[in-house]
Amino acid sequence: MRILPAALSALLLAGCSTARAPATPGAESDPRSLLATPLAQTLGAEEAGRIRAMAEANGMLAHCRLRWEGYFGRMTTQQRDLNRSEAEIQRIAVWHGYWLGSTRRAADRDQIACPAELLTSLRERAEGLLRLAPAP
Repeated sequence: MRILPAALSALLLAGCSTARAPATPGAESDPRSLLATPLAQTLGAEEAGRIRAMAEANGMLAHCRLRWEGYFGRMTTQQRDLNRSEAEIQRIAVWHGYWLGSTRRAADRDQIACPAELLTSLRERAEGLLRLAPAP
């Protein structure tokens, strides 16, 4: 299991969380240990599926060399608004990075083209997933 995408997301999360309280003492920080527990087990299948779908859309945007970080940031803000703990936010970021990296590597390997229709569809998908977030 590769952890580079997970580490990237953890770094992005660290940058996004500077305005927030520091991580809870004792919170897991090793991406491998965070990936040992399925996200559905901690957030529920529906929310984990939404986060995975967002990560996959972001992975395709990354493959097409487009900015995906804004969608990730908005999703993280939504999760914070749901009063997720720092440990939960960290787990979400690591899983997002894992799924994003897997999607991007597959798209790069398969040399998937990025026509304008695909890019529009990916952006619409990401916006739609943000609208599906549970209410705080």
